[in-house]
Amino acid sequence: MVMLAIALLASMLAVGAWYAVHRNQRRQRQRELQARFDELRGGIAETALQLDELTETARRDIELVRGSLAAPEDTEALGDAPQVLARAEELLQRRTELVKPALDRQHPGDTSPDGLEPWRDYGEHLRAVYAELRAEEQRLTTELAAAEQVPDQLKQAHELVREVRAALGRGEAAGYTVSTEANTADIAAERLEEVERLVAECLLRSAHANLVELIRDLSATRDDLNALRRRSAEVETRLAELAKSLDAVDTRGQEAAACQATLTEQCAPGVWAGLAEYLAEGGKHAEQARAELDRARRALDAGDPGQAESVLPEIDDHRARAEAAYAVPIERQATVQRLRESLPGTREEVRSRLARAEGIAEEDEALHPMSRVLAELHRQVDAVDLTVDKPEWLLCEWRLAEIDTLVTPLTELGSHALRTVRDVRTELDRARAAREEAREAQRAAEVELAWHLNGRRRPRWNE
Repeated sequence: MVMLAIALLASMLAVGAWYAVHRNQRRQRQRELQARFDELRGGIAETALQLDELTETARRDIELVRGSLAAPEDTEALGDAPQVLARAEELLQRRTELVKPALDRQHPGDTSPDGLEPWRDYGEHLRAVYAELRAEEQRLTTELAAAEQVPDQLKQAHELVREVRAALGRGEAAGYTVSTEANTADIAAERLEEVERLVAECLLRSAHANLVELIRDLSATRDDLNALRRRSAEVETRLAELAKSLDAVDTRGQEAAACQATLTEQCAPGVWAGLAEYLAEGGKHAEQARAELDRARRALDAGDPGQAESVLPEIDDHRARAEAAYAVPIERQATVQRLRESLPGTREEVRSRLARAEGIAEEDEALHPMSRVLAELHRQVDAVDLTVDKPEWLLCEWRLAEIDTLVTPLTELGSHALRTVRDVRTELDRARAAREEAREAQRAAEVELAWHLNGRRRPRWNE
């Protein structure tokens, strides 16, 4: 009985200890879970507070846009801002629904690990909508800032027009022809009228865009007018450089004509065909470049650097086209010279490779069909005659290259086939020898069996 009581007491103590440990672990897990709840709710509360402040700012900006811009610009400027604002307000309302059970002491809601999931989803949606609304609010701020700049931009444009007209007067007084810049000033008046109409109709987005372009153009024109002397000097320098480059183009044209004449005299028509057209094209572009150069000089002499500047790209384009056209006969002549020096050696190399392939084909009768193909290729190589009066250098190069591309794989194929044939014949010889040995062994066994069946002693070969 005493032992039973002791055992019962020990069991009760063990159960009590297990219960205490289990209760402490459960309380620890509950504290950790509550800490996670508190951390998650705290982050959501902070984001929600920021979102609430942002919704007020966005709502104000939306109303300002609607009040400042007329249709359809107000809708274009607002974009998705109203929809994002509505989603933000809906999320803030949902937070109230989530927080309300947590504040109820009698029904605190789901505090299990599964209860964290709705809060996590809500926090992710809250942060995503906050980022979207933040981007929309910044965009609306930019739109409003642009609309607010329109009056100042309009004043700046009028001031620039006055500055441009004053600079025009100074340029004309200095003897310059400023027709290009004057045209910009004349058009500016019409553009300003259009901007003022847009402002009157509250189409401030279009007015802002037009003013940005107008201010840029007027500023550039003013700066050009204030730098007439420097621009004239730069154009003069550039024209001198272009004239020098056109002289080089003319020299290049003479060289191209000489190359074309040499090729026509020494080579077959296939070599020089089409070169006359390239010479004509180069001469046409060179002539046009000279004409444009003269036009630019006349404009510069008349005190109109703007007109001269506008011609410079055309001069350079015609010069480049003329150089490209003249390069064709010159490069063709260089190619023919290279082929004249290299093709004899190339033909001998192809012949050498053909001879090697033919030697491989002659080593075994199984490769004799390949010999006929190689013989035909050899005949084609011999047909490439480089000793005629006017060789077709380009065609000869192409034929030799084509034959060479066939010789290399044929040589490799022949070598591989020869090795294969030899290996097969070696195996066949081994098989024949093994078959003869087997036949000899069979005949010896038959003789020995016959002797045994006849009861006679097998004869000894040395008796």
